[in-house]
Amino acid sequence: MLPLDLPNLPLYKGETGILITIPQVAFDVIMKKYDGKKLNDDTRAGTRSIYKILKLPQYLILTFKRFVKNEFFIEKNNTLVQFQLKDIDLSTCIS
Repeated sequence: MLPLDLPNLPLYKGETGILITIPQVAFDVIMKKYDGKKLNDDTRAGTRSIYKILKLPQYLILTFKRFVKNEFFIEKNNTLVQFQLKDIDLSTCIS
């Protein structure tokens, strides 16, 4: 299993003043977490890590962290992830 982080929710106000949030992100942008170059900060644990995929397994399960616990309630991130269903190229993430 490979957990993937979604970017934070940007908030936009529509013409009626209602908040509209439908951001989109490409799959390649999310997978940069595992390229072995990007420094990932975990503010809760106070750690910094660099993640690198050495070898792909036969089956890969991708999970997206959509729920963020706030001080008052649990917030859902509705970001759309754009990726191909077949022939996903993960060569940029493997050393």
